Amino acid sequence: MPGMTIAPTGLLFVDSFDHLSAANLKQKWTSAGTTLVAGRTGYGATTGTSTSLYVTIGGNYATFLAGTAYKTQAFANYILQFAGSVPGSNVSVGLLHKGDGKIYVDLGDWPSAGAISTDTVFVMALNTWYFFEMSATIYPGTYGLPDSSIGYEVRVNNVTVLSGTKTGLTRNYAWVFQKLVMSGPGSGVNAYVDDVYLTDGTVGFLGDTTWGVIRPNAEGDESDFTPNSGLVHYDRVADILSDGDTTYLSSATVGDEELHNYEDIVATGPIVGAHFNLILKKSDSGSCTVRRLIKSGSSTDVDLDYFAPSETDYVDYRDGFLVSPFTGSAWTQAEINGLQHGLRRIT
Repeated sequence: MPGMTIAPTGLLFVDSFDHLSAANLKQKWTSAGTTLVAGRTGYGATTGTSTSLYVTIGGNYATFLAGTAYKTQAFANYILQFAGSVPGSNVSVGLLHKGDGKIYVDLGDWPSAGAISTDTVFVMALNTWYFFEMSATIYPGTYGLPDSSIGYEVRVNNVTVLSGTKTGLTRNYAWVFQKLVMSGPGSGVNAYVDDVYLTDGTVGFLGDTTWGVIRPNAEGDESDFTPNSGLVHYDRVADILSDGDTTYLSSATVGDEELHNYEDIVATGPIVGAHFNLILKKSDSGSCTVRRLIKSGSSTDVDLDYFAPSETDYVDYRDGFLVSPFTGSAWTQAEINGLQHGLRRIT
């Protein structure tokens, strides 16, 4: 099959919460002590404390840009927070709300930590959906000297309400972003999130976005894996909510491939990205790694990275693209509707 050069993926994480249950949120989120409720569209998630919902992203990023639909029952804690995973420190940049409903940007556990922006003129209302977006970029200077800086911008419902650069920060440890944290007020009251996205800032703000879920609906061009029951492949993995070992496909053979066709979409606006998910686990000990496949026409895009499933738990193997890896341009409805998606076992 022809190989493809992969365009920068850019899209690090997406969740509409419409293909998850409270029981399997941790297949996708690193920590998810939360529940599912009615969101803006379909389901959303509750966030009760500052660590109730977060995801750790593989790699080290100088820029994070995230967006989420958000409403809250009380003003306390973070709306969004970007954090690192440096031992002994929680290097972070957060968007917080104050008791009067105004918002500001704050540095957590950095030298000269604290608020780095003024409060907004914008004032939030309780129990009201807003779409918040925040970007932050680290400019690390010389280790141990106060010549590092961070730039930030915050938008609410597509309008910039905060922006600036904080200079004179002493770099005492590795400054990178690795974690997106969704917060809530705690103390018995919640905030609610929906339509979450995280990028590396490749194409800038995506704006107020909604994310949909499409499922396999027909066999694809490759069907090497074995259904656990029957002869049809795609319906073993066509769940909206993952059903674990009830329906699945399996393979013990290196080189086996599986592809499926998917439901069509009807786009009502620009398609800002596509996010591909595989729910996988190993059945026993030993080596097992896979690569994600996307096929468009006669061309197949093969993930340059690989994924090693857990032996005991189903885990979400995800990969996102802000632009098509086949054209290098924005996704089109016709292209999305013609895609096949699947995987190849490589060890």
